[in-house]
Amino acid sequence: MAVAAVGLFVAGLVVSPVAQAALPLVDASERHGTVITTRMNANGETITGNVAANRLDPVDFVYELDLHLTGGKLRAFDGVVTLQGVDATRVRRFPVTLNADGDRTEKVPLPGRITPGFYRVGIEYTAAVERPDGRLVLHHVDVDQAKKVSIRRDVHFQGEITHPTATDGRPSRITAQFESLRISRAGDLSWGPVRNAEVRLYHDPDGHLEFEEEPVFVRTLTVGPDGTISTVVPAREGSWELRYAGSDQTVRRHGAIPQGSGGGGCGC
Repeated sequence: MAVAAVGLFVAGLVVSPVAQAALPLVDASERHGTVITTRMNANGETITGNVAANRLDPVDFVYELDLHLTGGKLRAFDGVVTLQGVDATRVRRFPVTLNADGDRTEKVPLPGRITPGFYRVGIEYTAAVERPDGRLVLHHVDVDQAKKVSIRRDVHFQGEITHPTATDGRPSRITAQFESLRISRAGDLSWGPVRNAEVRLYHDPDGHLEFEEEPVFVRTLTVGPDGTISTVVPAREGSWELRYAGSDQTVRRHGAIPQGSGGGGCGC
């Protein structure tokens, strides 16, 4: 990358200690008395879509970048953020600019079809630093794995319980179906069963998804070939929470089926 393609001119580059501590360190480039410390974080979003309309939503990943400079002033910066599948050869590059503090937070839309799985987020840049004596020092930074992020397909589930308003301990059967978003080679969307997965069942006597205390673990269930689980519990006040941990391809999900005073529907 040539410094001539300047993305930033600033008088100085100063970042507060609080901001520096917030992001993981990925590189420290030291040349001729000047040091550029690079910190970076990133997160991937879930692949979602409207199956009825056969419309896939835009998929994004979000990165946070923080540069801290000592020994001079930043005079030019030319850089890209990179995204590469862990088992892929293709590298996507997205131009990046910084604000006067050397920071950047951006949500980046990913064009084209996105394969679910793990991706490496990196940073490549050339920076020109002017020392107090007027000498210009070039820093070349290339980090291909600053952060590993996941981009996974959406999952939803629906569940119900027999005797939804009972609290007298009678046997009550919980059934639920787990489905993941499917995208055909032609680009058509559908929901298909989640197979060969485990779901953990909990009970929360308060009946809320926003728990003040961790709900009580009941048992682990195996999702059947048709994407369903079925188990019997004693009727009691509160809610039964189902937690699917997700996989390399699918996002994790959890939801609750109320029983007792809040019963009569699914809280998924």
